[in-house]
Amino acid sequence: MRTYWTIQYKEAWEQAKHKGILTGNAAWAIEGYEKAYQWMIGQMVKRLACEWCFPVWVWTERPDLRRRWDSEKGKVFILLQAEIEEKRVLLSDYHAWHSVLNNSPLEVYEGEKIDLQESWERIFDMELLRNTPYLTWPGEQYSIELQGVTPFIPVENLQEIKTFVIR
Repeated sequence: MRTYWTIQYKEAWEQAKHKGILTGNAAWAIEGYEKAYQWMIGQMVKRLACEWCFPVWVWTERPDLRRRWDSEKGKVFILLQAEIEEKRVLLSDYHAWHSVLNNSPLEVYEGEKIDLQESWERIFDMELLRNTPYLTWPGEQYSIELQGVTPFIPVENLQEIKTFVIR
């Protein structure tokens, strides 16, 4: 078991407490990213050997709640801490994930010829990302920011940490 954090709509947390399990919900996904989410769900099926289901997004570090979150002002969220078996979490790099979100290749050198979706699989290869100078400014090392997806989290593995409102 490892500790992860997830930020959920208040409604998702209320549903989870009622059902006994926190699951992802396509209705709460960011509009315009449907194709990227479908790709990630396919990766979960392939790499976690799970059923086709919408992911619960998690972080390996406690998120900074002062960060700008993509949501409407006044919306209530809950930061939850979770204990999850590592084999049930598919980790990727948050920054590299934006190649998938933007439907652009994740190149390791300028002008690289690679299949688009094949290049996206690099978001799971932390060693490759860390050692690819093309992804950073000269003289700097790529900074990994781990995020993960999991099919579900049992409520008994969750602990409410903080309620916050988007300002």
